[in-house]
Amino acid sequence: MPGAAGAERPFIGRPESVDALRRRADAARGGRGGLTVVEGEAGVGKSTLLDGMVQDARAKGLRVLFARAPSLENPPPYHLVREALASRRDESESPESALPSIAFIPTTLRGGQGSGAERAPRVPESWLVEDHLMEPFGSGADTTASGRPRMDSELAADLLAEGNDAPTVLVLEDVHLADDGSLDTLAILAPQLLSRPLWVLFSRLPLASVPGPRRARLETIERSGDAETIVLHPFTLAEASEFVRTVDRSAEVRDEEVTRWYSQSGGNPLFLEQLARRRRAIRTEGTQRARGTPEEFAEYLAGQLTGLPPEQDRVLAVASVLGREFPFALLLRASGEEEEGLAEVVQELVARGLLRERPEEVLEFLRDDLRLTVYHRLTEARRRLLHKRAGEALEAYAPADEPTIFALARHYHLGRVDEKAAIYNRVAGELAGRAFAPAVSRAHYERAIECQRRVRPRDPAVELEMALELAVQLDRLGELETAESVLQSALPQVESPAVPPALRVIARISLARIYSDQGRWDDVDRITNELMPAVDPSWSPRTRLALHRLRGELLYYYGRYPEALEQHDQALAIALAQHDEREAALETVRRANVLGMIPGRFEEAVADYKRVCRALIDRGDLSEAAYTLIYLGVVLSWYGRTDEGLTALGEARELAEKAGDPRRLGWSLFNIADLERERGNLDGARPANQRAREILEKVGDRFGLVQTQIVEGKILLQSGDLERAQTELLEAYRMVRELNIPADEAEVVLRLAELALAHGDRASAQARELELARLGIDRLRPDLLQDHRRFLVRLRSGGDPAAA
Repeated sequence: MPGAAGAERPFIGRPESVDALRRRADAARGGRGGLTVVEGEAGVGKSTLLDGMVQDARAKGLRVLFARAPSLENPPPYHLVREALASRRDESESPESALPSIAFIPTTLRGGQGSGAERAPRVPESWLVEDHLMEPFGSGADTTASGRPRMDSELAADLLAEGNDAPTVLVLEDVHLADDGSLDTLAILAPQLLSRPLWVLFSRLPLASVPGPRRARLETIERSGDAETIVLHPFTLAEASEFVRTVDRSAEVRDEEVTRWYSQSGGNPLFLEQLARRRRAIRTEGTQRARGTPEEFAEYLAGQLTGLPPEQDRVLAVASVLGREFPFALLLRASGEEEEGLAEVVQELVARGLLRERPEEVLEFLRDDLRLTVYHRLTEARRRLLHKRAGEALEAYAPADEPTIFALARHYHLGRVDEKAAIYNRVAGELAGRAFAPAVSRAHYERAIECQRRVRPRDPAVELEMALELAVQLDRLGELETAESVLQSALPQVESPAVPPALRVIARISLARIYSDQGRWDDVDRITNELMPAVDPSWSPRTRLALHRLRGELLYYYGRYPEALEQHDQALAIALAQHDEREAALETVRRANVLGMIPGRFEEAVADYKRVCRALIDRGDLSEAAYTLIYLGVVLSWYGRTDEGLTALGEARELAEKAGDPRRLGWSLFNIADLERERGNLDGARPANQRAREILEKVGDRFGLVQTQIVEGKILLQSGDLERAQTELLEAYRMVRELNIPADEAEVVLRLAELALAHGDRASAQARELELARLGIDRLRPDLLQDHRRFLVRLRSGGDPAAA
């Protein structure tokens, strides 16, 4: 299209801001990292300042990673930081040209390269549901709880590695619009910047203009990174005069015009630019009115919508559906206009200040609230039609990459093109799930199911698959009752002849998996008992492995250790036959957990833990290595090797911190607290257990939290604070019964029995002993055998502590 006015805007004045950034760039070149925030109203020149900063940094030999918050309504998770990492591929390009408006990272998806339905991708072959069945149980609300890779931690590590490789500046524009995953990454990155050679520079609106939850997140990031804030102020009158004359060198601009425009704009460069290009002022009460505000600028732009010619109104409506930013070529396809005529209409819209052209023929709305005004004026029927046309244009125009998939999912859903909407939303849900963004994934799967149910004829197998995929995300979010409801409502479809037998099995194992995370072991027992006799070699290896693993976990919690070992042996054999080194390692850990509970197999368990831990560290799987060391430390302590146990747990803590895995960190800490208590070091035990509780409360790990309550109860009991010990232990008792954890219930009852004796309440202690007999503590918890025997000696001697 012909070049439109406004594609380039010079940066004028504000020397204090420029000098501050140059000084900071020099420090970064010397290896000093940190966080700098450029704050300013829309249109004040943040983008132009950053563009100049990028050029200056490259001239000084700094490596520059650049990304701009996406224009997509629903960007893929981690879009902003992944785009920044992708920008390193060609630093010779300008930041603008390195930013395609729709696409940035190719993703391999099965499907043709034609257009329309033939081009629609199918679900990747590695199916998310079976992957989820491989994860450890009881993961709760924390998406890292099962040891899945922390995407935000990995991306933060990648960015820090860039700084270690060469002096680097990470420039992020419009961070107030960033996706949640990218903000999570910045939250991990920020506290590490002062000690690392990476300088992060980002721009945003003033915090008062940012919605509450997003504002709080940005404040936390900036505070943890000890951010330096550079406020970009509007022009002075002298700077405004220079700027206006730069905008249009061909026209004579009188000083009184500049003064009037300055008064109206408040010195906002973008507002001034529009006034200068239109060469007319807003109707005002006079030139002495108060200086312009962002609200007045928005009012001015909205006024430009009044009385638009039909062709401009029509094009602007299409543009509002495409988003905040879009290529001219996409607008051409979506509008159906003739190219030359559309270029003229766009030229007029740019002149009116409604659109602005960026390099590479990319158009954008000057303000997103202006776009939303246009969008919300459309009737529902017209919106639906325009979203359908936008989806068709995007399918024909853009590559089949992640951002395109997410955009198509939105357009076809709002356009009520149900078959395509179901496909694209399902793939978007899959991609978000693999990026460990369960909230985003859930939203897409829910839309996919909604659309799929309207497709005729109905496909029960596809609907069941989508329900299973949605349940995975609900499980990861800790919404177990909702996940169960989704699966229960889908189960009638299992009996349909259209549903393959293997899918029926996966559905039932998935429901058992949900029950296990709820602690409903009797239901798990029922389902797995029904499935075990029907195990068929035609089932996928991962399905068979998941069933044996689930059955083994159930039997472990029931204290039926020889039977549990048999199930884990079979699961391990499947993993080895598939040459799946990671699953074989993880199954070996679960098998060692069982061995540690079987008399005479202790040394075998320790050897397996150590061997697998080395292998996991070599693979870079630090979360699972931490998990292994936690169990090693606990098992060593059971057999009196407390010092070795503490060493293993300390190593687990270090690995969990390095992996960014809060759940494993919490578990290592409360086990450290318990061993320090055993050694009589209550002053060391208390802070470790308190920190574990804070971490596990934050991530929503109820299984871990109950352990901190048990440990706290034991600490208080040992220190003689019987009233507080009783409070902790009774709450732990309530929790273990609610979660249905018989092994932990046995320990809580034992500690309550000890507490009763400490109170001198022999009758209550005897009642607790009957409860311990019913639970079968010596079978269920052989590690507590010595403690139980000491309690019995004291009970029979009338509660005398010396008798033990």
